Amino acid sequence: MKERIGRVGARGTGNKPPKFAVRARFALVMIALVILCVSAVAQEMIAEDWYKKGQELERKGSYEEAVKAYDKAIELNPKDIMVWLSKGIILSGLEQHNESIEAYETAIEIDPKSIQAWGTMADELYHLGRYNESLNAYNRVLQMDPHMARAWVEKGDILNKTGRHEEAIKAFNKALEIYDNTIQENPEDIIAWQGKGITLEKMGRYEEAIKSYDKVIEMSSPDYALGAWTAKGDMFKAIGKYEESIKAYNKVIEIAPKEASYAWEGKGLALEALGRNSEANAAFSEAKMLMHR
Repeated sequence: MKERIGRVGARGTGNKPPKFAVRARFALVMIALVILCVSAVAQEMIAEDWYKKGQELERKGSYEEAVKAYDKAIELNPKDIMVWLSKGIILSGLEQHNESIEAYETAIEIDPKSIQAWGTMADELYHLGRYNESLNAYNRVLQMDPHMARAWVEKGDILNKTGRHEEAIKAFNKALEIYDNTIQENPEDIIAWQGKGITLEKMGRYEEAIKSYDKVIEMSSPDYALGAWTAKGDMFKAIGKYEESIKAYNKVIEIAPKEASYAWEGKGLALEALGRNSEANAAFSEAKMLMHR
């Protein structure tokens, strides 16, 4: 009997393990969890380093190398939405549109409420001519933020292209309302003036658009104003004010002579419309030369 009791006593009461064994197991579980957490944090830190490297390569214009760096970051932390968005933008610039859309789709899967993900997806679909899908994406953006004027502008543009002109006007007017409210609150908001100019231009209200672009030029640096000068050149040309158009294009050529192929082309067309053919041909030659550099 004593021997039996001794055996039972050695094993403890019933089938319960000794307390020290329970504590040891608990400690091992906690250590394993700590190791996993530390490992996960370390992976995220390394992933962040690859993301920063990708951004640096992107700034240097090494786009294919940047994609490889983003892929490394994704491998280590596949749930980082910003890496997927950055990758998608570069792939779009590299004309790898299907891969770009896949990146945006993954970003949306990670965060279905990301306005940036839906917006970049909408832009990409628009440039591919997939207007109905793009419109759906812009509508998702506007559901989440109905005060995003740019989304109203892009929606209006798509509606125009697909023959839904009355709906387009409503979308453009909504954008103008938002921009005007912003300008009323802050008359020096360059982005609002620029957005208003773009909206009016798309509506064919060129004289009003030119006034908005003049505000952009007045308040911004020469480099930032390049787009406004280019738009002015285009619109003056569209309404037959060719001399004014040439002046605007000349300003673009003055500010950024190495990136002025479009301005030289526009200037050539304006000169051609004035019957100044020899000058027009010289302008076209300049445009061609810059494009092939």
